[in-house]
Amino acid sequence: MSADSPEVAPQPSDAGLTATALAAVPDDALLETLCTPPPIALAGLLARDWERIAARIARPDGTHPTAYAWRAAFALYWLGHSDLATEELARARVEHGDVPSDLAELQAVTASLAWQQGYPDKCRAAIAEARRLLAIHPHDRALAGVWHAEALLAASDGRRSDNARAYRAARDYAERAGDVLLQVRTENNVANSEVEEGRYAEAVRRLQHALQLNAGTPDVSGRALLRETLAWALTGLGRLDEALVEAQKARDGWIAVESPMVALAWLREGQIQAQRGNLAQAALAFRESATEAERSNDLDTVLGARTGLAQVTLGEDPARARRLVERILDDRAVLGHVAATSMAGWIALGVGDEAAARRYAARALAEASRRHDQAAIADLLELAALADGAPAQDPRLQEAASIWTSTGNEVRAAVNAAVVASLAGRPLEVGLARERLRTLGVHADAWTAAGPLRSVGAGPRHPVQIHALGSFVVYRDGVPVTSADWPSRKARALLKLLVGAGPAGLTRDHLCELLWPGDPAGGSKLSVALSQLRSVLDPERSIDPDAFVRADRQAVRLDLDLVSVDVEEFRAAAEQALAAAAAGLDRAADLLTAAAALHSGAFLAQDLYEDWAAEPREAIERLGAEVVRALVTLLAAGEAPAAALPWVVRLLGQDPYDEPMHVLHVQLLHRARRHGEARRAYASYAARMAEIDTPVEPWEGVVAP
Repeated sequence: MSADSPEVAPQPSDAGLTATALAAVPDDALLETLCTPPPIALAGLLARDWERIAARIARPDGTHPTAYAWRAAFALYWLGHSDLATEELARARVEHGDVPSDLAELQAVTASLAWQQGYPDKCRAAIAEARRLLAIHPHDRALAGVWHAEALLAASDGRRSDNARAYRAARDYAERAGDVLLQVRTENNVANSEVEEGRYAEAVRRLQHALQLNAGTPDVSGRALLRETLAWALTGLGRLDEALVEAQKARDGWIAVESPMVALAWLREGQIQAQRGNLAQAALAFRESATEAERSNDLDTVLGARTGLAQVTLGEDPARARRLVERILDDRAVLGHVAATSMAGWIALGVGDEAAARRYAARALAEASRRHDQAAIADLLELAALADGAPAQDPRLQEAASIWTSTGNEVRAAVNAAVVASLAGRPLEVGLARERLRTLGVHADAWTAAGPLRSVGAGPRHPVQIHALGSFVVYRDGVPVTSADWPSRKARALLKLLVGAGPAGLTRDHLCELLWPGDPAGGSKLSVALSQLRSVLDPERSIDPDAFVRADRQAVRLDLDLVSVDVEEFRAAAEQALAAAAAGLDRAADLLTAAAALHSGAFLAQDLYEDWAAEPREAIERLGAEVVRALVTLLAAGEAPAAALPWVVRLLGQDPYDEPMHVLHVQLLHRARRHGEARRAYASYAARMAEIDTPVEPWEGVVAP
């Protein structure tokens, strides 16, 4: 550029101002470049970008201009870096001549941060100072920020009507200011309140609208936040497959912008997986959440993750689960935490301590009622009734059922039905509720985790029942075998190998090579492991020693007349359902639905890196996908094509580059008049195809009649 050429500041576009573009701006023009566009244009900058900008903006004494400080602090706060935002506010130096709206914005950000960090008095003081400034110099965006802080304060005080009024004002001022960031922030928080109150469908509609506002902006963190809240709302409606997809998209978004809020997405993913019964995947997500949250000192999310880990540990190691939750409750910061106290109650009930369960239920129910948290209230009513040993007609169970039904939570309504039927001694109704849960995506392992289903029991039809799809769990007469019950890891590994082998079993030589490769003493070690395995499956030696595990000179196999294996149940159901579909039978859709529900997770999900498990795992995954594809084809061509949507979502979760399924997803949403979701699905389709350099069909062609 010649000396006579004018300096042209980079202009924001849908991609916003980028770090690369800002690096080319002279230092003396940088502040004006940052302050000219609306804050949404800065949403694509990462924390490390702000650090570099701060070094260029800083005055000799290290302070920052007010106009810059509030923008940087808000951006860092929105990315989840509350500690960095607080440091930025501390660097702000107010000077004579500062624009009043900048001073008010500074106070509004200060108020929100103070509330988040647990300083209500500081929050009130900042709000009061902002209002003093705005009374003289009104400014729509600053007023939106102040009203938002007012709403947060009202929520923590339990003033629901004041909270709603403040959010309405915040939304009105944000719309008048044309500020998409604040509109998205407000809509997300209102949706949070709606979810707490059990108004899940309203929250979903609100979040879909907010995602449309956010579309095409550089605000990846805001988009992730909306998706995380949407996952919560969809979970409340029992749409678990869709909820999981949204939680994973939120996780990927926050990872992309290096946000510590990824811990929240991992937590939500863990909670959804736990409800589905995918306990190994839930435990992994909870551990990831705790690790990420500890790095950013996000104590609330750490607490939620540890509580979730205790929940999914109960089936395998009840003593460890109880130690985990008791350690959590020893922390004084947990006082009043409904989820942790509730889970402590379910774990106490799971280990037979009804008195402790009653205490925890009473404590948490009082707090949940104060917050109008409908889901927590219903859950705790069930806990209190079960801890009291109440009969099926107990009014608390009826009230919980009413809440689940009125809020549209099909999963928890079916759970309640299973509990009530079990207490009433109606096994047929328990079986129907179990099947209903399977069709909703809740797998058998969910019956072992802490919660109401555990009180019903897994109800095996065989003396020994083995779950290998998802978590590996073995039941003896309905009671899970704990890790302490296994005399050796080799005995447990032997059982896994036999499960993977199916009815044919494996030769002794093959087993020896897999368990003790190259060991000449493998044969004798196999005999020891077989003896140990039989002692685990029948510790009382109540029947023939060869009953559960058949062994001769050539092969070893499970006796499937006495041992129920979920893998074999799924295979049999899938073959029957696919044959019915091929024959065009009327009941094919029902059979396919039941078979798909039996495919409850990856084969031996905790052993993903064992070479021997890869072949059976891939075969099961192929069969599962074939079943779901056949089901989608039938439902999409039927009288209620929208019924295929959850299954389409499941297939896309397994293969995100399945173009025909993406197209069908858009078409089904469009025909169901869910236009906002259809647009979002089309955008997702286009993004995935771009990743593999594949052209997309135009929107008009996809949705054409």
